[in-house]
Amino acid sequence: MKNMLSMSEKSTLLNTETIAEDAQMQLSSLLRDLHTLVLATVNASKLPDASYAPFTTDEDGNFYVYVSALAKHTGNFRRSDRVSILLIEDESACANYYARKRLTLNCEVEPIERDSQPFQEQIQCFHDRFGRIMDALSGMKDFQLYRLKPIDGRLVLGFGAAFRVKGLKVDSQLSGRHRSER
Repeated sequence: MKNMLSMSEKSTLLNTETIAEDAQMQLSSLLRDLHTLVLATVNASKLPDASYAPFTTDEDGNFYVYVSALAKHTGNFRRSDRVSILLIEDESACANYYARKRLTLNCEVEPIERDSQPFQEQIQCFHDRFGRIMDALSGMKDFQLYRLKPIDGRLVLGFGAAFRVKGLKVDSQLSGRHRSER
């Protein structure tokens, strides 16, 4: 018995691949266009803290934040090796406030030692991306560099366009329906 796909099955497969490729391109665009991310951490009292930080990325899909020891999120990083991050389309650029493009990721947190090669490489990336402010910040000893390694998450590109993400790769499209009370 031959194992052949019908025309409908082939069309569905190609359409699924095209949708995933388009989603991956939009994820890359979001990463390229945004310069800050929202951090969701948990404090010592087990209460949520929301904050933000400028970021860079590396070729392995890791995020880096360079933050002050005085910031709440830095203390929270020291207590937990997990963080959730949100990258979200600017309100001024969105077509619909309820359907802003966004990427939410669960990440592992790892401090990067100041005297290490990864530290020097990422500080240069921060200089390249954010300019002269880094001349002052890179010399401040209370600032710490952290690597945020994505585990999994969700990419939302609009209504009915949500995807599972593994690392920074689109994994699969989520399906489901919104329910109305009518």
